Amino acid sequence: MELQDLLEERTRAIEERDDAMAKLRLAHDELESEVRSRTKQLTRVNHALKVEMADRERVEASLTLALDAAQMGDWDLDLVNDVARRSLRHDQIFGYTQLLPEWGWKIFMSHVYPEDRAAVEAKFRRMMETGEVFNIECRIQWPDNSLHWIAAIGRVFHDRHKRPVRMAGVVMEITKLKLAEERLREREKRFRALIENSSDAISLLSAEGSIIDTSPATARILGYAPEEFVGSNGIELIHPDDRELALNTLSGLMEHPQAALTVECRMRHKDGTWIWTECTAANLLMESSVGAIVLNFRNISVRKKAEEELQSAMGQLENLSQRLLQVQETERRYIARELHDEIGQTLTALKINLQEMKHNPDTAARTARTDECVDLVDKTILQVRNLSVELRPSVLDDLGLVSALRWYLDRVAHRSGFGQEFTSTGVNSRLPSELETACFRVAQEALTNIVRHAGARSVRVRLQQGGGTLRLTVSDDGKGFDVQTARENAMKGKSLGLLGMQERMQLLGGRLDFNSTPGKGTDVIAYFPLPVL
Repeated sequence: MELQDLLEERTRAIEERDDAMAKLRLAHDELESEVRSRTKQLTRVNHALKVEMADRERVEASLTLALDAAQMGDWDLDLVNDVARRSLRHDQIFGYTQLLPEWGWKIFMSHVYPEDRAAVEAKFRRMMETGEVFNIECRIQWPDNSLHWIAAIGRVFHDRHKRPVRMAGVVMEITKLKLAEERLREREKRFRALIENSSDAISLLSAEGSIIDTSPATARILGYAPEEFVGSNGIELIHPDDRELALNTLSGLMEHPQAALTVECRMRHKDGTWIWTECTAANLLMESSVGAIVLNFRNISVRKKAEEELQSAMGQLENLSQRLLQVQETERRYIARELHDEIGQTLTALKINLQEMKHNPDTAARTARTDECVDLVDKTILQVRNLSVELRPSVLDDLGLVSALRWYLDRVAHRSGFGQEFTSTGVNSRLPSELETACFRVAQEALTNIVRHAGARSVRVRLQQGGGTLRLTVSDDGKGFDVQTARENAMKGKSLGLLGMQERMQLLGGRLDFNSTPGKGTDVIAYFPLPVL
């Protein structure tokens, strides 16, 4: 019985062992399958990791190449231990030829120029507090104490407790850029000073003619402050008669980019008046830095007035030239007539008497003829003297202006039958010959006009010297005339006597005034500047 029980127990034990072995084999197979599966997964993960590491190495190589090309240095700062990993280019930017043994925030700040440290520290604290990007430009000192500009940009990284633990970024030297910016600022400053102090105004116009910007000279030329001028339409400021020319010019600029065209036109001043301007415009609409039509304009009203005066003077000169020729011909005819009608006839009579005396033996008759010849010679002498006086009175050269005017006024009054009065004040010595001649000729022309046109009953001539000026006044009580009409006729060459008087005054720098009203007489007043002794 005991043996049977032992066999059964051993049998159960064997069965349990076999059952355990079967379970063990099953577990082994399951484990082996799991190991193979995990091995495959680890193989795939390892492959992916290798690919990722290769990609990262390529990216890092590309980034390094890009940083080198951009001459940038990269850095990675451990904020906890103040230790930085950085590239060789980083240390080269700070003036070193090789990597320093150590680098950190404190070492970086020791290189920052003292005047810039406060601003850098402030940005660093703001980054630590807010997490914003660290972006600075500052000066640094190299080991040789030379100053250089750098630009650095970076960001901060936090741990899971949101504490800043790391900071990474790049740095580059910008000294040349800063120097270029400074030169540019200086050029802009000089250019702005040139624009703001230029007598010419410079404006920027859109393609439609609207004012985009303008220089301060606009106020001096047109009266508009720059803020008033900007936004207005430039075409509408141009005189209606000149507007078509302006539009054609604008059209020409649009057809020929970068061309420069110049026109003269009238522009409206803020006070409503029209002023002449010279405008030069260039089409720089396609220039990205400008993008406008550049208009340079200046006030040429004075020049225009001078041109008109020059044109008027040229017209006067032409009229005077014609007058000179007419006067020459008139004088020649007068002299020829005097020589032929008076002196010629007297000389002919003298010749006849002398021929008769030659063939007449009668002494008494010859004596009578001799007396007659003497009378003819006296008459001829008088005629020559009168002719000489008409051409230029010797009293002007011998006795001066006061005596010449008194003599000539008396002579003209005696011939014409009007009353006369002459007064002289302050003229105590001889004046320059050209001044005496001009003053006498003005008085002579004024008296001639009185005789021809005024129908005066009395004439008064006054000569006054004082205050560096010689003043001649010729007054009559005749018909008078319209002064403006007379001046216009003179400009047209219809009153050459008046034109000649004005020309004489202009040559000496004097002034000629007329006070006259039809039916109330005339005052001709001439002002001659006296030379400074």
